[in-house]
Amino acid sequence: MVFSIDQNCHTLWDPIPKIQALISGGYRVRHFIEDTDVAFTSLGAQNGDVGWHLARERFHHSGGTDWGAALFYSEFLGRLPLEIRDLEPFTGIKTRILAKKLGRTVEQLYEEFSPGQTWQLIGGSYVGDKEHHRLIGDISVADSKDFLCELLEKAYQNMLYTFPEDSSQMRLHEWFKNERKLLKKLLKEHAKGRLIDLYRTWMYSYLPGEVHLDTASSLFTCQLNRQPLEILEIFLSNYELASQLYNQSIQETNLRFRPLLKQEGELPFFAVFKHRGHAVRSPVFLQKGKVIIDNKPFELVEDRGIPLIAMRQAGIQALVGKAIILIIQIRFGNRGNSLALPYRGSLYMPAVEWLIKEMAQNNLLLEKIHPVIRVRLYLLERLKSLNTVIRLPDYLTSYFGKEEISARELGKSYVSLSKEATERLKKFKSAQFRRQWQKENFPHICTSIEEIEQLRLRLLQQGSSKERIRALKYRQNEFESHLLDLTFRQIVRDYHLQHIDYWDSRGAIIPWSIALGGENFYRELIAGAEIYEEPAPRIHATAKSP
Repeated sequence: MVFSIDQNCHTLWDPIPKIQALISGGYRVRHFIEDTDVAFTSLGAQNGDVGWHLARERFHHSGGTDWGAALFYSEFLGRLPLEIRDLEPFTGIKTRILAKKLGRTVEQLYEEFSPGQTWQLIGGSYVGDKEHHRLIGDISVADSKDFLCELLEKAYQNMLYTFPEDSSQMRLHEWFKNERKLLKKLLKEHAKGRLIDLYRTWMYSYLPGEVHLDTASSLFTCQLNRQPLEILEIFLSNYELASQLYNQSIQETNLRFRPLLKQEGELPFFAVFKHRGHAVRSPVFLQKGKVIIDNKPFELVEDRGIPLIAMRQAGIQALVGKAIILIIQIRFGNRGNSLALPYRGSLYMPAVEWLIKEMAQNNLLLEKIHPVIRVRLYLLERLKSLNTVIRLPDYLTSYFGKEEISARELGKSYVSLSKEATERLKKFKSAQFRRQWQKENFPHICTSIEEIEQLRLRLLQQGSSKERIRALKYRQNEFESHLLDLTFRQIVRDYHLQHIDYWDSRGAIIPWSIALGGENFYRELIAGAEIYEEPAPRIHATAKSP
């Protein structure tokens, strides 16, 4: 048996292909539909705000980002959201200076370059205050039905644009016609129910009955079977060391997660409960020997054990680890299970493995850690077998010199192009390389800048008028700004291209495959999937002392 867990469990995302590939490979699967994660949030949302809408995933210049875990669709091979400040090592200048040199504000720079090509449902998630967030499991079908339909249509229009051939469009038309019909039926059946229950039925429309579908909250419930909560007990018994290692795991792997507030006794867990009629989650703290949830203290029991009975009586339904801890919870101990993830799924896995290793070496983890099972579909590699025409996303067109290419050409080229982009980005960290690259690619602009600079210096020596010298400097700045703009755009394109293999096994695999090659291509993709174990760090009983 392997476990699987995911948000957004419908045919515009990849949990169904992952599970089908596992079944094809002889695995028994238990899949958990994520209902304990925050459904969505929106930067600047206040208590009581709703304002639900579909928007592109992006970062904001303030450093914040919107979040939409309940419902989303990624366009074919689309750009991932970009944190502009991550490009500073390649441009060689701070983002605020970059914006100024380009004649923009930092906010304008983020508006243009940060949005990715994933549409997500966002809005206000606060219930009463900023410590209570609505969960995916709290979203009703009645509240989300219009967005489900809108997202399906956005996906349809994106795929019609991306796959312009008549044969692709005919297949897409038929698939989406059936999917609309299915969604209409699901919306009627679950009209008074929850979105996650609709997801369960949607997935069962594609999966055999022997696949067991459940919810994440059932895995981390506050019942007497405490196995998934043993990691919490480790933190309760060894807070200083465990929290220190958790924060180090984030720092060591450059993860964009917020570290624990150790001075407040923050634990890497959330409590799930009802609040003002909504399913919410709230942070968990350890203070003066008590677990604090929603300002309620719970005395530890049985040698700093979790007071499950008292928590259940207070309405606490589940205790769920933050992303890094959740992955360990599932895989820990004799009653844990292997966890199936798609290739390039859960990009924070380096932090998970770092934390497992360090906790084991400090005698905090002494039981078995089950492996991660990776499912790799090789979608991009298998494009080599197809002549289907693809209209490229904008960041790829300059590499091919045209908007439309065959799937075969993309399949043969993407690996080498991605490697070239990665190598070029490494070199862009050198000011000398940036100047060399600019001269090779934009010689006329570089020559103009040099000629103006030489003329300006001569005029300065000759005592020419300040107005003429200023005019030359202004002209020089225009050329330099244009050159910087061209260089920056190349860095942005390379940054996106180096991540193209994210789509190897992620995204709307089912309809993309239908557009590319039809049902047969999709079946071949599933049957030919590579399934492999990522070795788990070994837990040694002879670990060093803390």
